[in-house]
Amino acid sequence: ETKIIQSLGYVVTILTYPLGRDFGTAAIHRTKSLPWYHKTTAGPAWSKLILDIQLFWLAYHSIKKDSPVLIHAHLHESMWLAWLLNKRFHIPVVLDLQSSLPAELISYGGIWKLLAPLAKWYERWAIWVADVVIASSAKVSPKATVVADGIPARVPTAVTKQYDLVYSGGIGKPKGTDQLFQALAMIAKQQPITVLIIAQGKPQQLPAYITWLEHVPYEQLLPALAKAKIGIEPKPLQSTEGSGKLLNYIAAGIIPITLPSDDPTTTGLARGIIALLAGQPSQQFNAVTWESNAQILRHIYATALRSA
Repeated sequence: ETKIIQSLGYVVTILTYPLGRDFGTAAIHRTKSLPWYHKTTAGPAWSKLILDIQLFWLAYHSIKKDSPVLIHAHLHESMWLAWLLNKRFHIPVVLDLQSSLPAELISYGGIWKLLAPLAKWYERWAIWVADVVIASSAKVSPKATVVADGIPARVPTAVTKQYDLVYSGGIGKPKGTDQLFQALAMIAKQQPITVLIIAQGKPQQLPAYITWLEHVPYEQLLPALAKAKIGIEPKPLQSTEGSGKLLNYIAAGIIPITLPSDDPTTTGLARGIIALLAGQPSQQFNAVTWESNAQILRHIYATALRSA
């Protein structure tokens, strides 16, 4: 997304949390680290409230120094920071959402589920105060312009298929991996399979048919995925998130499979995988390249700037 924005003639400065890697040509400024906070997996965390306060002041000083023309605010939690900055500096805000916040909190359960009603109110407010709202999925909000996650224009060179299946992404119930591992166990009882999992937090015990890779840099992900025949996206159908992994599978030149809409169960997923392994036709998925999103972003930015 940063590359596309730069191609439109904008200079991009990224302000973000302390964890992660810096690469690319955009300037990246980070908040100070918290000694106890090392979470890099998806999901909410109370420590982010402290980081958000730091992020506000980081943005405040960055704006005074560089006088940007636009704030591109990622995810719901950034909107209250962007709103305060907008009130102070009168800079238009593009709010960029990944999913519905209430639905996301409900999926994580526990105390986060109890906060869903408050999150619903906050989400409505955030969408209302933003100058323009974009989202990677139409399920997020009818008021959002969909800018679907894209795939690279070039797919990696074909490699030897070492694995039958691959899953790359977060681990947990909201991601559908509970069902995935149950489905894999069902398949393994019927026929031999080889599975590659690319995710953080390797379990202590793994069945022999699973190979687990914890650290694959994102820019090296496609060649790793290309080693498999089939890529699995087990995310529940009720999820409002877009699917970046599904697009990566397509870009890697492997066959993608999602939870069947007619039988969204563990058994249904297992049957779908077995059918693909047997060579039956796969479901067709439409995908766009990031480059094709350039004109959409150009229009969105122009609309936001006109609102200033």
